[in-house]
Amino acid sequence: MLQLRDDQIDANKKLAKAISDGKKRILFSMATGGGKTLCFSDFVKKTAKLGYKSLIIVDRLKLLKQTLQWST
Repeated sequence: MLQLRDDQIDANKKLAKAISDGKKRILFSMATGGGKTLCFSDFVKKTAKLGYKSLIIVDRLKLLKQTLQWST
């Protein structure tokens, strides 16, 4: 299992705060290779345990495989 880096953990905390503050339109941006797929996979896994549902849309089969790998 992959572990999030400190900057990725911080990004997910900021995302959670924005949601808890009632924000509806949130842009999550990271540089190429920054670990976006890993971050949102971790975030979705944790929020699913709290009963939240997520929809993830990707435009490449490779990203789908990565997402499935890190989300299970």
